[in-house]
Amino acid sequence: MLAFERAWPLAAALLVLVGLFLALSYAGLLLALPRLGRIIGVAAFGVAFLLVLVRGARWDWPDATAQLARLDRDSGARHQPASGLADALANASDDPATAQLLALHQQRLARAAAAIRLKPPRSALARLDPFALRAAVLLALVATAFVAGSQRDIRVAAAFDWRASFVPGPGFRVDAWLNPPLYTGRPPLLIKLRQGVTQTLAVPVHSQLVVQAAHAPHFEIVTDGGLAKQPVAAGAGAAPAKYLLQGDAHVSFSAGGVPLGAAAVHAIPDLPPTILLTAPPKANARGSLTLAYKTGDDYGVTGASATWSAPELPAALAHGRALDAPPQVSLPLPGTQGGLGETKATIDLSSSPYAGLRGTLVLHDNDAIGQSGQSQPLALRLPARPFSNPLARAMVEQRRNLLLDADHPARVGRAFEALSIAPEVFHTPSAAFAGMRYVVDALHHPRSDAELQRLGEFIWQMALNLEDGNIPQAERGLRAAQENLRKALERGASPAEIARLSQQLRQALNKFMAEMAKKAARDAGQTPPHQAQAAEQGRMITPKELRSMMDRMQKMAEAGDVAGAKRLLDQMQQILENLRTAKSTAPNAAQQQMDKAMGALDKLTRQQQALRDDTYREGQRRRPDEAARQGLGQRQNHLRDVLRQLQKLMPGQSGKAGKALDEAGKAMGEAEKALNGQGRAGQPGQSDDQGEGGNGGAAVDAQGKALQALRKGAQALAEAMAKGQGAAGGQGQEEGMAQQGQKPGQDPLGRDVGRYGKGDSTSRMHLDGVPAVERARRVLEELRRRLARPDLGPDERAYLQRLLRHQQ
Repeated sequence: MLAFERAWPLAAALLVLVGLFLALSYAGLLLALPRLGRIIGVAAFGVAFLLVLVRGARWDWPDATAQLARLDRDSGARHQPASGLADALANASDDPATAQLLALHQQRLARAAAAIRLKPPRSALARLDPFALRAAVLLALVATAFVAGSQRDIRVAAAFDWRASFVPGPGFRVDAWLNPPLYTGRPPLLIKLRQGVTQTLAVPVHSQLVVQAAHAPHFEIVTDGGLAKQPVAAGAGAAPAKYLLQGDAHVSFSAGGVPLGAAAVHAIPDLPPTILLTAPPKANARGSLTLAYKTGDDYGVTGASATWSAPELPAALAHGRALDAPPQVSLPLPGTQGGLGETKATIDLSSSPYAGLRGTLVLHDNDAIGQSGQSQPLALRLPARPFSNPLARAMVEQRRNLLLDADHPARVGRAFEALSIAPEVFHTPSAAFAGMRYVVDALHHPRSDAELQRLGEFIWQMALNLEDGNIPQAERGLRAAQENLRKALERGASPAEIARLSQQLRQALNKFMAEMAKKAARDAGQTPPHQAQAAEQGRMITPKELRSMMDRMQKMAEAGDVAGAKRLLDQMQQILENLRTAKSTAPNAAQQQMDKAMGALDKLTRQQQALRDDTYREGQRRRPDEAARQGLGQRQNHLRDVLRQLQKLMPGQSGKAGKALDEAGKAMGEAEKALNGQGRAGQPGQSDDQGEGGNGGAAVDAQGKALQALRKGAQALAEAMAKGQGAAGGQGQEEGMAQQGQKPGQDPLGRDVGRYGKGDSTSRMHLDGVPAVERARRVLEELRRRLARPDLGPDERAYLQRLLRHQQ
């Protein structure tokens, strides 16, 4: 401790000298001196440092006397207990009394010395530095270090470089950094300049090196490798120097011949983007094409497209002069950061004259610097829009001949002249006849290729009107509304905009479905309500189902579930692309009878469920109500009679459906007997724990068995109908569903038939296809609704409360 107290003033003096030197260097004062002045300044600090060390060399290590004196001082006693232990008698007397007194004195000193506690070291700095100049040096060191910033090492090292003729003035500063391209999303990197140090950095290629120097005359930048200097605007004054990184490079900085630092820069290459098909292209019923693809890149893609080329033309057109090039369309990018990931797109190339021909499909994508990637070529036949009208089909064929063999328009003119012969015999619509005569006159004297292209578009629209009436216009509006909503979802539009675009899509959908219904009525000679009835049985999509999808999609978007909303939008688009109008076949009498029976069976199942609920509530009463119990028995008897009538409407159903309905009738009979007091629990009038005057518990059990049997019968009957076993014309229905990519026993959404199958309509919640969050919300609402009923018994109330606690 004594050694520390004596050495600390020496160490403090040395630290003050070092701090003062660093503060002056950080402030740039030493650099501002001429070369001789810097030498003198550094020498003065060196001499002062040596003087302090020389003075410290005369420092003596504390001896035993000094150590005992320090113990005496820390004891606070009037006498010197530590030093007194070493005292001895001045004379060598053998007087026993004197010796005894000395022994007693030393015992007291020993006790006092044992109680001594050393105090902390005490510094002499306050006496040696009464004005606390050491604190001023520390404050100056911290302030100047902050001001110098990244130049601290350079300013200290330059003070010792006496070879340089460069003398920086006050405010000297050099900053250098690398700016990666914006599309990479990477932050700038600062180059830390240290004399004699080469910093290693890795940045994307095409990054920009920016160097800004202030108050630095004779400043020099030396580059080697892939750094290209960029021009500076005239009159820019002290504009920073800029370099474009094109490959690995090395850069060094110096001022007045003094090296300030260097950097070795590695250029990270920008790889070309990639794109590939994740599933085979799917041709839709309305002539469009659905592509599923995946984009990839190290930073992001800016665009994608699909090119169809190398068409295999018919022999008659192989050497003709084509007015239209093979189609090329842009593709939407995934709605993720940088447009990377998987997505689907539905493109309509049915209006191209190449529709129906084989060729090669290639997908392309591009990145921000213009690099391109492409998928593997795929041999593909472009889907063509189906035309059931023979005249429209002939028009489309002649349009292809006109646009792919423009040097022989007269042949097409003769073909249209032949098509317009005897319109009254072939029942050619007057508008189509007038259009064909216009084409004939126009092809007699064609003036230019542009006129032929306009004529080709006119023929296409005429064929669409013959085939679909006003459907093409409604279809274009529907597709535009779908695309607008899709783009809004991808860019994260506001809920108000999503609601507005959803309403526009809803209106376009209603218009499209109305036009489809009108065409179906015209083609089949039936009214649109029949189409709705056929759709209701799961063989066609209904406007109600589409509106339900629209509602769920809008709720998802408003709740922030963009992925779910886009998934539903894609699903709805796929359905609409494969939507066909109904054939002109009307259901026969047997099918209508089975449809009627299935509807009645569904109604019977709901009524049996309601009766079972009422029976259970009646059984929970403390006092039995005989009138109410008799009423329940009468209701059960009525439902059993209804089931017998239904079985008469379904002749030949002796398989699974027939057996299940027989089991349902037997269970209904047991329930009726239990309600009338004739159950298995005892004799008439015998009571049980459910109340008196009837076996309520047995009735509820029997009614549950009846419900299970009814549902099993409905499911078996629906499966038989889906396979064509329960109604005539089933094979034709399966063929129609197969054309639309729909499996037997499924609805147009690809689900199992829901009304009479596994997801029968007796379920009060209807949760198929509903998101998990929405299902949970509906379950909680149903539990709370039932718990609020005043007629609940204590057992049922406790059960619902447990369910509610579990759900929460």
